[in-house]
Amino acid sequence: SAKDRTLDSVYEEWLTLKRGLVGHTKANYQWVYEHYCLGHKLGKMKIQEITKGAIRDHYNKLRDQKHLSVTTIDGLQTVVNQVCAFAVEERYIRINPALGAMTEMKRETPKKQAHPALTLAEHERFLKFIEESPKYNHWLPIFKVFLGTGMRVAELTGLRWKDIDLENKRIHIDHNLLYYSDKEVGHCRFLVGKPKTKASKRIVLMSEDVKEAFIQQRELLEKSGRKCTVRIEGTDDVAEAFYTDFIFINKDGGPYHQGTLNKTIGRIVRDANVEAMDKEGLTMLPDFSNHCFRSTYITRCAEKKVPIAVTMKQVGHDDKKTTTGIYLTVHPDWMEQELSVMDNLFESVTH
Repeated sequence: SAKDRTLDSVYEEWLTLKRGLVGHTKANYQWVYEHYCLGHKLGKMKIQEITKGAIRDHYNKLRDQKHLSVTTIDGLQTVVNQVCAFAVEERYIRINPALGAMTEMKRETPKKQAHPALTLAEHERFLKFIEESPKYNHWLPIFKVFLGTGMRVAELTGLRWKDIDLENKRIHIDHNLLYYSDKEVGHCRFLVGKPKTKASKRIVLMSEDVKEAFIQQRELLEKSGRKCTVRIEGTDDVAEAFYTDFIFINKDGGPYHQGTLNKTIGRIVRDANVEAMDKEGLTMLPDFSNHCFRSTYITRCAEKKVPIAVTMKQVGHDDKKTTTGIYLTVHPDWMEQELSVMDNLFESVTH
């Protein structure tokens, strides 16, 4: 039965039998495979004829002809590797041809930080513009909490009033608010799932600024009369069957999702930069997405000399390399400030 199976047919079998995939993860796997492999030459190849060279050739064409980023191709590799591993388990093939298929491409691609942190000047300019803008100041609480905690967007948007303890300045994180395209229902929907990793289930300590932001958000909701109007289903591996009473909600009483926040950030950056072009001395803001806030928080912690172990606990990392290698940004002004201690290091020798 193995001789006529293609990579596409094994993918469909793997997807049907795969268990333990959270809704948005499954949707991401489907999206990347079905866009960049299903029906392509590689997908139509018989599984027994696929070699590592054939997989590499497909990836190279995606990079060189379709201009896909290495990050996106690596996402496809995650799926292809799992599908081929499944084929080995089912004895369709003896060796997984996808193992190491991305090694060469990653080696020859210069490493670039995906979401560099805002500089301190950009950080302050972003919040100050929102605070002083009648058009955007109702967004100030969520972005202050975002920048003041480094939470993942799914953790932040999923926060409920019962998850925070203002008196003791604690935030309890034990779930994510997911927003994904559900093919079974034919549209995007929310779902509450478990935290990303074991380390993600944690207590985040809030600063006084973050506490004030939560209080400000509560006052804004009371003044506008807005209340949460939705009940969102939880997956089997979270504590509750349904979740409601979210802190950050839109005018319809539903929670925000990543796309909404990114569009809002884009509009704020645009208008802030228009103002900066008209007035001297104002910092221009770069284009960035909500993922930048996590890097910004980790970078501010490092600049303030917060121990890396404490920062890792705050953001829910269990690997120091992730915190320092992926999220930490060393800006030139920070380097200059820290290395200024070297200016007079040899003064006693030279004089």
